[in-house]
Amino acid sequence: MSSYIYLSSDILLPDGSIGDKGLTVFQTTFYPSLNFMESFFFEKNYDTDEQKVLSFSKYFSSEKYQVASIDLNLPNKNDKKISKRNKKALEELLGYIKNHFDNNNANYVEILFCLNGFENAPLKQHYSFNYNELSANDLFYEELKFLTIKKQN
Repeated sequence: MSSYIYLSSDILLPDGSIGDKGLTVFQTTFYPSLNFMESFFFEKNYDTDEQKVLSFSKYFSSEKYQVASIDLNLPNKNDKKISKRNKKALEELLGYIKNHFDNNNANYVEILFCLNGFENAPLKQHYSFNYNELSANDLFYEELKFLTIKKQN
């Protein structure tokens, strides 16, 4: 099983690569180091075979706007040492969320951290934050952690 991060919002979330700084030459991408590779690749919750939107988890307020990515880079909450790649992933995820609020009229973002296949298992932690109070420390991976981030009106 793999660790995943799932996001939901009331406004369309960007999908695709986050943090890719590779050099592409003739359909081949080169990376000077692992730190230049993408931190996340977000995919929408659209099933092309069934041609319909699927909800990643019952905990999300909206089924319509969701994205998911395998998580290979976020540090775990109890990690003693954080690598450059972990720090880059935290900063890019924080930037992704803040950009979503700043550039859209989003009222909330919800985040679920869990192993794939456990998206509807009982939550271990549920935290709510004001968008302006969110920090990279809030985005460390914890199994079955659910965050609700709201824009202050």
